[in-house]
Amino acid sequence: MTNSNLFRLNWRDFVNGLVMAVLAPVVVTIQQSLVTGTLTFNWSLIGVTALGGALGYVVKNFFTGDRKEA
Repeated sequence: MTNSNLFRLNWRDFVNGLVMAVLAPVVVTIQQSLVTGTLTFNWSLIGVTALGGALGYVVKNFFTGDRKEA
């Protein structure tokens, strides 16, 4: 797998960021549904969570760079 260097991003970082933009709101919606006992969709919260998940992932990759696993 191709990883980006420190302070650089590649296309894979953005694809993974989009995956996080989908998964983060799903987790939040499931968690809220379990707490309240009803399935409701708060679209503003879903949007904020998606944006936060994607941006958080891309920023993390921008500052961490390539790691070699031993």
